[in-house]
Amino acid sequence: MKNPTELLRDFFDKSLLIKLSTEPIDHSWGENLKNHISNHAFTDPFNVDEQTDPEQVQHFNRLMKTEGDTIKWRKLIPSGNQLYIKPENKEELIPDAVSQLYLQLSIPIFENFIVLLENFLPKKVRRNSFEIINDFYLEFKFELKELDDKKVSYKYPTILLLHNLRLFRNSITHSDSKVSDLEKEFIKYNECVDKKKKGYEDLDHLSKIIFCYRFSKDGSKIFLDKEAFENLSDLYSQLAYIGYLCFCKKNNHNPEF
Repeated sequence: MKNPTELLRDFFDKSLLIKLSTEPIDHSWGENLKNHISNHAFTDPFNVDEQTDPEQVQHFNRLMKTEGDTIKWRKLIPSGNQLYIKPENKEELIPDAVSQLYLQLSIPIFENFIVLLENFLPKKVRRNSFEIINDFYLEFKFELKELDDKKVSYKYPTILLLHNLRLFRNSITHSDSKVSDLEKEFIKYNECVDKKKKGYEDLDHLSKIIFCYRFSKDGSKIFLDKEAFENLSDLYSQLAYIGYLCFCKKNNHNPEF
């Protein structure tokens, strides 16, 4: 495997790139907006508009520095869907649209973190995120317990925090960020702990604690704004550092941070 410090730095670099991608998000957009109407249309996958008039084609070829006897344009199909933003609904629609961007950007941070944990494990086999988190816990249980006792930023077992974040990630990816589905996943998880199902034997119950994420005003959706997203990104960096220290302690590697 690569040097563990290099693995950690790779994760930090990827997180920085994701954070950098949020800079073009315009949080002031819509503040002075009174009315906006957008009509939805999409490209017809079976038809195109064509221009075969020689004079028009020649003019186009000169303009675009191309060659050919025919000009083709995509043909659009109007869907009939219309987005109407007005003063009465913009306080709901615009923050929700921005939140969707941040929620989707939180997914690759989670995925990159899981890859980091997997690289800290002695054997790389095909596993899902649930198994990777559990295998990491089993491999570094002693080291993780020691570090958990020293933490000051949050007093919550790291293994449970990881599964908490995993359930939020699953809800964003698979359930359209619905809080109702997230609650069902928490219930299902705790039932599996009670029944000591495979993979849950060494786990404790999850508390319904929200780490960095927020909920929409009506409480129906998971929500992220700029501040919450940056806090979430920082939390993943803390967890990555903890994972790195676990590896270093167990393998007698001198931490470089």
